[in-house]
Amino acid sequence: MPDLPPCQGLAISVFWHLLLGDASLPCDSREMDAKVETVGELLQRGLGQLRSVLRDDDWLVELEAPPKLPASGDVLFAPAPDIIIGISARTILPSGRGQILVEPTLNAVPSTLQRGLYPKLALMRQISPATSAIVMAPWISRRTQEMLDDWGCGYLDLTGNISLFLRHPTIVIKTQGAVRDPRPAAGESRGLRGAMAARLVRLLVDVRPPYRATELAHAANISAPYVSRLLDVIEEEGLLIREGKVVVKVDWERLLRTAAEQRGPFKDTRGYLIPNGPQWFLQELHDRNAHGQDEILHDWPPEMALTGAAAANVVAPLAIGGQIMLHVRGKSLSAFQLENEYNLLPVDEGADLLVIQATNNGVFARARMVEGLPHVALSQLVLDCLPGPGRMPASGEAVLEYMRAHQSDWRLENLQQAHSRLA
Repeated sequence: MPDLPPCQGLAISVFWHLLLGDASLPCDSREMDAKVETVGELLQRGLGQLRSVLRDDDWLVELEAPPKLPASGDVLFAPAPDIIIGISARTILPSGRGQILVEPTLNAVPSTLQRGLYPKLALMRQISPATSAIVMAPWISRRTQEMLDDWGCGYLDLTGNISLFLRHPTIVIKTQGAVRDPRPAAGESRGLRGAMAARLVRLLVDVRPPYRATELAHAANISAPYVSRLLDVIEEEGLLIREGKVVVKVDWERLLRTAAEQRGPFKDTRGYLIPNGPQWFLQELHDRNAHGQDEILHDWPPEMALTGAAAANVVAPLAIGGQIMLHVRGKSLSAFQLENEYNLLPVDEGADLLVIQATNNGVFARARMVEGLPHVALSQLVLDCLPGPGRMPASGEAVLEYMRAHQSDWRLENLQQAHSRLA
């Protein structure tokens, strides 16, 4: 958010932060139907929402004709955005009139905005650096919101996600709407949920490009058509760049964050108290593995791997302890086997140990040996921690910070290395 200029005359600063579920606030549009058929319908509903937020009795919000832009030097500026909104205070005192450039779209995906809006916005800013602009859409994802924030561009969607900054008169609006697309079936088949999607996401994160869809499909053991479709989705979100059929750049951190946001809770888990304490349990696993007494830990790939806050603390310590979380392979090991072997006590809350029965082997890909025990790869660790409860998101952020600073230590140079035993 840019710094506000000093308020002069009747320049008014408006700042509302709407919390989810607070229906008493003037703009409670999070329950609104975000489904619209035309840009015209979108514009009318978006204008109505903006008038509601600004209170129609206090502010005049209306459409204006777009200006004609002149040529500058030997470069002819691109056409102006189709729509300009004028805002002024309903008062007898002079307050000035502000203008907002509006880019309405029925599908606000980053790749489309990067190709269409960003060049147009850059050219407009050459004429008027103080120009305010917003993207208007039925729903705008968090990833798109972050990108628009980086550009200094506002946004408004029909669920109540609004970010607007206007210098004259001075208006600042920041409201929160739906985190997920409320439109029926929107994105369900094209998101990053599911085991196969996670497998491809982690491969894109763990291995530096370049590579082709067919090479990724072979390395991840996923069908080539599925990989191609998912790459289209990821590219639409502005999380990778392709030149022809070759992936040449991956925004690995934002890709992990986006995948973690879409991830649901673990499906098959059991919680336990450890009578002799968590450190005793870890030491037992370490000793048995070191002496080859436990085939499940001695073999590679591992049949179990440590994750969660306890694993994150080894990489980026935040606090002592933390719940122990273990992914275990269903065919070779079960929570019940661990329960009997180590006299664990099943509990529904306050568990020392959470055992996650893996539904596929993807979570064990590129697992690491750390202090004598198998740990999940850093990318899997982030996916497990960021959407978790308690202090797990903070642990995930700490691991991401470590990953940013030590990319040469964990990111592989090619897909062949992804198959190595300890990669």
